[in-house]
Amino acid sequence: GIPVVQGTLGDEAIGIAALFVLFVNIVQATLGVYVAAAGRKSPWGSFASVFKLPLIYAFALAFVVRALDISVPDMIFSPISKIGDAAIPLAQVVLGIQLTTIKMGHGEYGQLFTIGAIRLLISPLAGIGLAWLLGLDGIVRQALIIQSAMPTAVNAGLLAVQFDLKPSFVAGAILVTTVASAATLTVLIGW
Repeated sequence: GIPVVQGTLGDEAIGIAALFVLFVNIVQATLGVYVAAAGRKSPWGSFASVFKLPLIYAFALAFVVRALDISVPDMIFSPISKIGDAAIPLAQVVLGIQLTTIKMGHGEYGQLFTIGAIRLLISPLAGIGLAWLLGLDGIVRQALIIQSAMPTAVNAGLLAVQFDLKPSFVAGAILVTTVASAATLTVLIGW
């Protein structure tokens, strides 16, 4: 979503979009992991799953480093940065593998339509409502609304694979919302 916000609103919107992505990633890495694990584990086991992912420790460490204004030496930062740069391409490879295995049951096509409608129609309306409730305007409002209208993230596919929660179906949802978002984002951005 950050490149779409940047391309639409300019470089000054990158920080705003990044904060939104950070918030969503924190929720997904905690509550999302807990809920995903809850389908197969006890409440305590689901809670423990949150702490089995390195992302939660990366968030905590990043906040400490930023809060204490610690300068990270280049010999440490450079390899970490390269690993971070590889995350999205690796996630796309996993998604590609899942797309080759899509097998939908009869009722799942309707569910995909519902997911697409929620993600691409209801979410932007919720973003508009949230922006109004918070009294946001200008570039902050626009960035929030655009980010809320983005398709289902590849991260959802990674969670589905990790917790064996219909990864093929989730890959289908990512595919459908990504393709359909070309139309919905065009309309939203033009509005």
